[in-house]
Amino acid sequence: MGSDLSHALDSIQTIFLRPQASLALSLPKLVTHMLTTIVGRGLKTWTPPEPPMQSFDLEYSAKLLERARMVFEFADQYRGSYNDGIGHWVCPFYCDYGGCQDELLWGAAWLFRATKASNYWNYVVDNIHNLDNSIVKNINGVPYTGGSYAEFGWDTKHAGINILVSKLVMNGNSNLSPFMPNADKFVCSVLPKSPIVSVSYSPGTIMMMVATGAMAASIDYADALSKSILFFEGQRSGKLPSNQRMTWRKDSALRDGSDIGMDLVGGYYDAGDNVKFNFPMAFTVTTLAWSQQNALDAVRWGSDYLLKSTSVPDVVVGVVGDPNGDHSCWERPEDMDTPRTTYVVNKTSPGTEVAAETAAALAASSIAFRGSDDKYSEQLLARARQVFEFADKYQGSYNTSIGPGACPFYCDFSGYVDELLWGAAWLYKATNEDYYWNYLKRNINHLEFITPLDINGNPFVGAGYFEFGWDSKTAGINVLVSQRLMNDPSNADPFVSNADKFVCSILPDSPIKSVSYSPGGLLFKPGGSNMQHATSLSFLLIVYAQYMRDAKKEVHCDNIVANPDMLIKVAKGQTDYILGNNPLGMSYMVGFGQKFPQKIHHRGSTLPSIDSHPQHMGCRDGDQYFKSDKPNINELTGALVGGPAEDDSFKDNRLDASQSEPTTYLNSPFVGVLAYFKASP
Repeated sequence: MGSDLSHALDSIQTIFLRPQASLALSLPKLVTHMLTTIVGRGLKTWTPPEPPMQSFDLEYSAKLLERARMVFEFADQYRGSYNDGIGHWVCPFYCDYGGCQDELLWGAAWLFRATKASNYWNYVVDNIHNLDNSIVKNINGVPYTGGSYAEFGWDTKHAGINILVSKLVMNGNSNLSPFMPNADKFVCSVLPKSPIVSVSYSPGTIMMMVATGAMAASIDYADALSKSILFFEGQRSGKLPSNQRMTWRKDSALRDGSDIGMDLVGGYYDAGDNVKFNFPMAFTVTTLAWSQQNALDAVRWGSDYLLKSTSVPDVVVGVVGDPNGDHSCWERPEDMDTPRTTYVVNKTSPGTEVAAETAAALAASSIAFRGSDDKYSEQLLARARQVFEFADKYQGSYNTSIGPGACPFYCDFSGYVDELLWGAAWLYKATNEDYYWNYLKRNINHLEFITPLDINGNPFVGAGYFEFGWDSKTAGINVLVSQRLMNDPSNADPFVSNADKFVCSILPDSPIKSVSYSPGGLLFKPGGSNMQHATSLSFLLIVYAQYMRDAKKEVHCDNIVANPDMLIKVAKGQTDYILGNNPLGMSYMVGFGQKFPQKIHHRGSTLPSIDSHPQHMGCRDGDQYFKSDKPNINELTGALVGGPAEDDSFKDNRLDASQSEPTTYLNSPFVGVLAYFKASP
């Protein structure tokens, strides 16, 4: 910032030293045409007026130059971004996305022009190559791949530096590089017929900047939806059907449950490993079922397994497969030779959270199949009632009952009260029975007496109304129940008011938001695998927006009034970011778009299929593929990965599971999001 002030003072000083009788005699043809377009077709071409003659003011000029030197020295000696020094006073309004190196060189270039002092020229020459080592972003915070020379504005000064210095070196100076070549590249980046043009032109020939991802093409939500559902076929465990489309996957884990005399074949592997964690799997099925007709095959694969997992009265399966043994190997699910231990909860070792979430999944699935398979729907609902009764009667955490089968992989950090209320809410939606409604009313305030934790176990200050994911269901409860209560003031509290607070916790301009946004616009919460927040919270925003429209309702976030369209806009921004409208131009859905993750953290995707390598691969036989820098052999089409870091950077590296690992509960709410935008693009 200091060097910007320096070159501004220096520019003014130059004006006061040198009278300017006129501007250039003529504008280039292209610029003239652009100005003609702006004024209006058919009107007389605008010609800039002649500036008035300037008078000399040597005293004022010397004062400006003295101050410019002083400010530049300060800027160079005490470096750091004003993003940090001033913080919220400048961001997000005028965050510096291009770094401070360009301003320092810009200031030095102007001081050299004003003084001809060699120290400023040497400063520019010695430091110009530093710009090549920085990630350059345009005026909107969008990184350029390569050519930083193509940008000039209030933030990034690269093109301006090269143009300014080129005037000084053009006539025979030996120090042409890189100033002149980069100035030439800038010209080539703007000319309409240049093979390396980095801008686009409207039909009326008004120039518009193009940066990767910033001017995204129309997104094919239907294709993204289809692929998002296809992903679940890649996560299937058990005997695969004849219509299996992801053919590199084969039958696996066909003896699951045999250690306790149960048939537990089927279900989904949760992520890039080969374990079936029923707690997040049940949440996956619940949110898939909430999307209803869009993914019934995927719902049924999960709900069939959950019926098996609850086939013994007062017993609910929590995990199948020894997580520690599985995680010590890198092998195909078809080859597993690690222990397939079954972990269950029962009367003496309760696990309320996994049991109640399973009840919610069964109830939600019963609604999804109503009308298309009523007999199956009734079976699901009857089992949901039974499992909920067990969960409520025998309360206790599966963290203790299952122990190493659950923790540290899927510990329940937020308690099990939310799962009980979540299960009751879905049973109320499925049955409309007073028992479940009264259960909700009687127990909803219990959530206020626990310390709510987010999906990674981090405490929240205040209520947990703004969290929704495989662990904490609080926001989901309030949104789900609000559909029936928006026009019923006598019963609306606290469900609708807390759902409103959830909305206010997400909206970017809300004074009480509890999330942050990356420079490129992705929603962030603390912890790894951040994309789960973007998908699940976007889904809730869309659901609630539709309820608001039906009730003709607005949400008041202090001085911000949010209508349904505002919620949809936020959800669409997240969706488009995920699908490629982001600073890297990277789709975070495998197989969607031209650029997507190639080295995801996923055993089956990394290793050769049985079709190409029929020999058994043992525990450590896959290490060479895991450590390889090559793209995965098999495409797990439709998989969403954990996503970029908070600065929008992304390491396409399977060693970084937090960024590169897919999970079922990343995709399941996104199915509903994509279904909405497919119908209402």
